Amino acid sequence: MFGSKNRNREKPKDPANIDFASLSPEAKELRRLNIILALSKKLNSVIDLQSLLIDIVDSAIEITGAERGFLMLLENPLKLDHRLFDPVITPPPHQTPRMEFRVARNAAHKDLTQESFKISMTIASQVAEKGEHIWVRDTRAELKTSDSVTNLDLRTILCVPMKLDDKIMGVIYVDSRFIMRTFSEEDLVTFQALAEHAAVAVGSASMYEQLLQKSRIEKENQELRVLDRKKSDFINMLAHEFRTPLTVLQGYAERLKSGKATDLEQVKAHATIMYEESKRLSRMVDDLRDISRIKSGIEKVNRTEIDLTMIVERASETLKSRAESKDIKMTIAFTHRPVLIGLDSDKILQLMINLLDNAVKYTPEKGSVEVLVDEISTLELQGDVFIAGFAQVSVSDTGIGISATDRERIFDEFYRTGDAIDSKEQGTGLGLSICRGIVQAHGGRIWVESRENKGSKFIFTLPNYQPISKLPEYKLKS
Repeated sequence: MFGSKNRNREKPKDPANIDFASLSPEAKELRRLNIILALSKKLNSVIDLQSLLIDIVDSAIEITGAERGFLMLLENPLKLDHRLFDPVITPPPHQTPRMEFRVARNAAHKDLTQESFKISMTIASQVAEKGEHIWVRDTRAELKTSDSVTNLDLRTILCVPMKLDDKIMGVIYVDSRFIMRTFSEEDLVTFQALAEHAAVAVGSASMYEQLLQKSRIEKENQELRVLDRKKSDFINMLAHEFRTPLTVLQGYAERLKSGKATDLEQVKAHATIMYEESKRLSRMVDDLRDISRIKSGIEKVNRTEIDLTMIVERASETLKSRAESKDIKMTIAFTHRPVLIGLDSDKILQLMINLLDNAVKYTPEKGSVEVLVDEISTLELQGDVFIAGFAQVSVSDTGIGISATDRERIFDEFYRTGDAIDSKEQGTGLGLSICRGIVQAHGGRIWVESRENKGSKFIFTLPNYQPISKLPEYKLKS
């Protein structure tokens, strides 16, 4: 029997769907208390200011049975614009609080525009300025000269200030166009209570938002300080790196100009040194240009199918005399050859020269440098192309090695390890960053394995991209 009664019992109506005007005074009072309680719980938990303001306006509309409502917050109410007057000669002008229109809603919880509340702006400004509520019981009698009242057919208006410790935070406004619905004293009292709760919550949310903004600003400032420090380091590095070759060039040019070098062999020697130093300056300028192109994302790869092993041999020939001058043994090993792959030959040659140059530079005399070229077979579809394998190149040395801390930043631009600086070797700290950019532009990756005082191994892989039309050919090979 009990179950039968439950099944036949009519489902209770949602209080939010009940017409506020049709409720009895007792039901209205209970409804108001429930809304205030529900809003208070939200106010204590919501920290997003805009969501909070929407909840406040929706509750204000519901608690008064209004048709529409909006909320405005004051914007620096005590800040005077000193550009408008001379405070010594001219007294400050009367200051109207500046307000920011934040939320406008209707009873259906839909957003409205500020243009819908032209007459209301004057009322809201008066409430914000005086800190006292305005209650227009009958707009036809009290605001009969206003076109907005006639056009919108407004009947009743209620606007209250949001105060926190006697400081006005903003205003909440509601109105109604229903002939049978006017606001009552109970509506005003409850509305003011809601505004008090809202002011506290808005103050807390605003403070939280300010703290977040301050945190963001501090983070941005920290990043700017880091960038500023990098810029200073970069300028100092450029000044240092350019000073030496320029000093050499000026010194030998002065000797030639003054006629101190009269012997032909001496003149040739001076000219050779000046030529080498000018080449060094040119390389630094090229490095700066390359890193700029990489950072801006305009580095283009002109792929042609070439034999990677030939590029490796050309790079080793370029560094051969320098390695021999330090009695460094340089060896190259290929698992097989040729290694045919679509690459930008100029950029890969630059990559290999940079890696070999570093290896020779930071390897002591009678050390060794080894290059190994391998090919990894695979077939990976990627849209209208496929990867027909990877070329893998490693450059190993028996040099000073890299610490674990430095390994994390070794590919950053302008970064030089402490050991590299102590070794007095010249360099801008751009070579490895350029290497990374070249490898990534080809779709590959580069990394380092190293132990301090034991040597380093730089490894990079390059994918062999092929058009999908060649897929059957590579399937047969595999």
